[in-house]
Amino acid sequence: MILLSAYGSYRGDSPYVTGGDYGVRIHEYITYGLGIHYLLKAIIIQFVALLLTYQFARPLTITVNKPDLFMLVYATISFGFIAVTFLFTWNMAKRSLSPKMHTMGSVIISTVLYHLVAALVVVSGFTLLIVAVSGLSQITTLDIFLSLLFTTAFAAILTVGYHDEFDEHLPSNDKLEDAIEGWIEASSWTEEPDNSRAQRTGLEEFEENCDELKEIFSNAYTEAGRELADDFETWVTDFKSHNGQGKELVIQGQKHNKGRNQDLQTEHKEFQRLKERLQDLSTRHD
Repeated sequence: MILLSAYGSYRGDSPYVTGGDYGVRIHEYITYGLGIHYLLKAIIIQFVALLLTYQFARPLTITVNKPDLFMLVYATISFGFIAVTFLFTWNMAKRSLSPKMHTMGSVIISTVLYHLVAALVVVSGFTLLIVAVSGLSQITTLDIFLSLLFTTAFAAILTVGYHDEFDEHLPSNDKLEDAIEGWIEASSWTEEPDNSRAQRTGLEEFEENCDELKEIFSNAYTEAGRELADDFETWVTDFKSHNGQGKELVIQGQKHNKGRNQDLQTEHKEFQRLKERLQDLSTRHD
């Protein structure tokens, strides 16, 4: 009863958004929460570019003297574009503020989806410019390799375009990881002697790190990132509402069941969960 009166009454249910893992919407593997407008704009531009390119490239593919050499060149350049798409997608995933997108599986899904979108544009161009006019019999192996080149090039353009959007809206990966690492390290302030100057200084540093992370999370665009941001802000607000001993119990947990305050226990569990999720966002803790 003493603990209840000192730190507040038990609310009965968790104030946090999820209390668990954060999901990913399928379109966010392409947009990363930045909206579909850029995707539509890129598709329109790519489709027009494809129509114009086929008008000039199609006669050349018919008259080339060494098609095997051209196919080898097309294939080599295509692999280069695939690598560009993968690397830029990997960088976006690490900066997405969505824990589940910080996995190799998510990067592969994004890479595949970018190429599927690009392939739809290329197939549409094939249908309008070759199949509808000349029939399937006019499609050559060289045409297929040229279309592979277009597909991988368009996928790379989409990825680089969204990456540019990231540079305008989200912090760099180093800034994100520095903030996460600083917050985790600063949480050790409870290990200092009680009521010492070192403990008070450590607590101030920890709360400053909380504010820095809140500022970073305010830029979250994915649904999972926004849920994580809301959970973190709610936890920080609750944490700051306690006195020194209450804050220490939120970080360390309560060692004895007798007289245990349920609110503080809930916040301690949420602290542990948030710590795990933030570690998921940082490659330094992989």
